Amino acid sequence: MIGGQLKLADAYLISEADFEEIQKRSRVHRWDVLISMIGTVGEVFLVKDEPDFAIKNIGLFKSKDEARGRWLYYFLKTPTAQQDIIGKSRGTTQSYIPLGELRRLPIAAPESAEAMTGITDVLRVLDDKIELNRRMSGTLEEMARALYRSWFVDFDPVHARALGQSPAHMDATTAALFPDSFGPDGLPKGWEMGTISDLGRVVTGKTPSTKQPENYGDFCPFVKIPDMHGKMFVLSSSSWLSESGVQRQRNQLLAPGSVSVSCIATPGLVAINPSSAMTNQQINSVEPVQGFSTEFVYWTCVQAANDVLLGGSGGSVFHNTNKSTFSAIPIVLGPQKIRDAFTEIVAPWHSKILHLEKESQTLAALRDTLLPRLMSGELRIREAEKQVEEVTA
Repeated sequence: MIGGQLKLADAYLISEADFEEIQKRSRVHRWDVLISMIGTVGEVFLVKDEPDFAIKNIGLFKSKDEARGRWLYYFLKTPTAQQDIIGKSRGTTQSYIPLGELRRLPIAAPESAEAMTGITDVLRVLDDKIELNRRMSGTLEEMARALYRSWFVDFDPVHARALGQSPAHMDATTAALFPDSFGPDGLPKGWEMGTISDLGRVVTGKTPSTKQPENYGDFCPFVKIPDMHGKMFVLSSSSWLSESGVQRQRNQLLAPGSVSVSCIATPGLVAINPSSAMTNQQINSVEPVQGFSTEFVYWTCVQAANDVLLGGSGGSVFHNTNKSTFSAIPIVLGPQKIRDAFTEIVAPWHSKILHLEKESQTLAALRDTLLPRLMSGELRIREAEKQVEEVTA
């Protein structure tokens, strides 16, 4: 669970017999609330659809209906509840909260169901818009991913031309950029292989000394792996560096449009830095040079990460922050005219995704501001609705 989302793609698969056994002890139903108990303690998730999964090492709050489920979900996200949860956590190397502590967790709620629903409805409007933005971004991202795979992985236009056919969904001018045969190396005729280093300047991040507080401030975002989860663009970071902190390692400063790849802990995450940034040593980044757009570099790094991890060599490449090893990862380059044609199509999609992610960040900030005030009764529902209308109209 990350940021209110359940990442089932990363979950383990179990047998049907094990699934049924787990369901006997902790069956999940619609409108139940899940909470992480180990590691990042306190992440919550509201089960809005009929679940097709089982849980293990995750807290389960049973709710009788949608109103109670939504209230419990939002209440557990309030600063007061989160502080209570963290305060009851234990562990040194890894935090965890005992099941008994979860059972004793105090939950506040208004006396009337009408008040409960009124408050959660305000917050739901914001969450629904954020979810809509996420789905729209996901659709655009899949369109870009599919186009990259078609052109630079599966070579669909080349296969079509080799058969004397017109490439699907492509105008004649763009189709003419592709050859109609393959070379002995299996690549389209005239194409070449390259390495990550051909795409631009490769930079391995570095953490400024934490023993010098003056290295940290509000001048430049300092990107770490958690900042890269679940998004194409890094719009916020948990840490920032001061101007002096940046100057102490200015060779690690990344220009806007650089592409970062996580290479340890959670390897293979890829994200774009829309502004200047620095990263820690768990991340390698590519600063595109002329002839290679941010869009092309991003999808090339995504494909390279997939190839390496699925190939079983993640331990020797993405678990190793050595810059030379990362730089040497093989990639398909393709002619610049085809790269440019790809960028012309994909760039507007990336721009729309960036807009949607920025909008969602604004909506989430408003939700997190309204949440404790509504839950405590400090803010009236009608006043909150006006604020929501201003940002969603």
